Amino acid sequence: LVTLDQTSGFLTMVVWLRLQWPDFRLAYDSSNLASEMGWNSTSDFLAVDTDKLWVPDIYLLNSVSKIEFLSDESRVYWYDENKLHQEGYNIVLNRPALITTRCDVDMTQYPFDTQNCMLRWGAWSASSIFFTFSTLDHAMSSDMPKTTEEFNVTNIRALSSSYRFKVAEGAKFPQVVYEIQLQRYCFWYLVVLIYPMIFLVMVAMSVFFLDIRSGERHSVALTLVLATMTVGFLTAERLPRSSDDMWFIRFQCGIYAFIVACVVESCVVDYIDVWYSKQSLAPYVVDVFFQITYPWAVLGFLVYMFRQVYWWSNQRSALAMVAVILVFFIIAVTLSLHSLFTFATSPHAKSHKIRKLDGAVGAIAAALQLKVDEDEREALERSADA
Repeated sequence: LVTLDQTSGFLTMVVWLRLQWPDFRLAYDSSNLASEMGWNSTSDFLAVDTDKLWVPDIYLLNSVSKIEFLSDESRVYWYDENKLHQEGYNIVLNRPALITTRCDVDMTQYPFDTQNCMLRWGAWSASSIFFTFSTLDHAMSSDMPKTTEEFNVTNIRALSSSYRFKVAEGAKFPQVVYEIQLQRYCFWYLVVLIYPMIFLVMVAMSVFFLDIRSGERHSVALTLVLATMTVGFLTAERLPRSSDDMWFIRFQCGIYAFIVACVVESCVVDYIDVWYSKQSLAPYVVDVFFQITYPWAVLGFLVYMFRQVYWWSNQRSALAMVAVILVFFIIAVTLSLHSLFTFATSPHAKSHKIRKLDGAVGAIAAALQLKVDEDEREALERSADA
């Protein structure tokens, strides 16, 4: 595996093109060689230049460029007739080649995506009535590197099939399809792209605990918005250009919404506090509501988003995300209990209760005073009548 261009959808690989076929015209008896040289029909062969005999015209059907063979001079292995009768072939060709093929890239799960690329090998000049293909399962593994800095080859599957050309109506052409599964290394994206945004949301929860009448509250909220936008601009350089609805874009939009919610809540609380001339308990009730619901909303969002992707396929990524979810769960429980207890015992709630009690006492006193005034007025009226 060399590279996968996610923008153009081009997969570049170094492969060993291994072909085996029978050529009955070239069958020879190796009994004389066996007596003189100790010839082994299973492993011994003669090396012949490829231009000296017939070679099947096998091509990469979905190639986007000409196959570049890495060896200028190639030779075939020419086995004897015993090999032909036992194994079904007597000619073997091995050539390393650099290929570039089209791969339909699906970016909806980025950066937890797994790509499936097809290598379609077939012939243009002969249909199924002349020859058929079979796969070489033992030749699918090699010592060449199967990883890049971003992808790892997790599986290779081969199958035989056929296809049709419009220029040859009714004719079937055999082909061999190799399905290559590429899995992205997602741990790097967790640490560099996703974790910074989660940490910003953690810091954003502190906004609801700052003093309502403190100017630092608005400045901290706006600073978080700017920091989130900065992280978004830095990560944009790593994002592939794609028309797919990527998981990371949806995750990023959710984080933006949570950060902006801090600014909106601070403005609403400040407006309510000014509207009621700083005498109402409503701003503190709104703060407590967000102190309790905000961490649970973030936790639900994280669980919902990470359930959509197959992050558990990588052990390190799975442990990292389970740790984040557990931390958020602990934070949500702690902040909920702390907010309820603090609000119940806060001076604002007590002063509000005292103001209510003073108001009730004042109303009772006013009612009593009104009763006394009415009694005195009635006494004066009786005196005047007498």
